[in-house]
Amino acid sequence: MRWRLIHFRKVTSIDLFSLHAKYIFIFYKHIISVGPMEAPRLIDYGAKNYMSGILNRCHENRVNIYLYVFNFTVLLLFFLVVGFTLYYCHKTKMTPEEAHAKYIKDQEYVLSKIRFYKHHQQTMSSKASITGLPM
Repeated sequence: MRWRLIHFRKVTSIDLFSLHAKYIFIFYKHIISVGPMEAPRLIDYGAKNYMSGILNRCHENRVNIYLYVFNFTVLLLFFLVVGFTLYYCHKTKMTPEEAHAKYIKDQEYVLSKIRFYKHHQQTMSSKASITGLPM
């Protein structure tokens, strides 16, 4: 920014007013010609980079810790689900005596259905003829 030097002479009150107005006009003209003022820098470039680097490292450390906690939690849940499933399968497994009793019960059920359908066929064949005489 280039400042204009004004040579002072004997100053009257009217000249003082015009002098202040001239300085204000020059300052205002300079602001308009440069454009909007840049935001002031509160810290220097090196300090800004240093703080930015520290904040980036802190962010990376936090993300790593979150990943380790998340992975450990998922692994723990996986082992709990697998362990619960194996325990449930072990507890619900039938003993050999229970398996044999179930096998006998299933055979009886099948044989009872065979007998029912055989009896049903016989009654239907006897009612099939109008006279009921054997063929």
